[in-house]
Amino acid sequence: MENFGNLYKTQEGTILGHMLIHGSITEREAFRKYNITCTAQRIYDLRKLGFCIRTEKIFFQNRYGHTSYYGRYWLNGFQEAAA
Repeated sequence: MENFGNLYKTQEGTILGHMLIHGSITEREAFRKYNITCTAQRIYDLRKLGFCIRTEKIFFQNRYGHTSYYGRYWLNGFQEAAA
């Protein structure tokens, strides 16, 4: 695993740390706890670094009665990038 330098001082690092402790995170949790507004982009960035993150779609009815969904992101490990 390569040296990630200042990863833990970034939004990606904050999300990664949360997932390491709690197993998963949602966009709402990221915003409420850490004021991170673009969770999907941060998850994309972590995946590019080699982290295996699974997305679970959670469906709900919004205030207008329409079915909608949000993502819960689960950390499944790390895969070393191919050389």
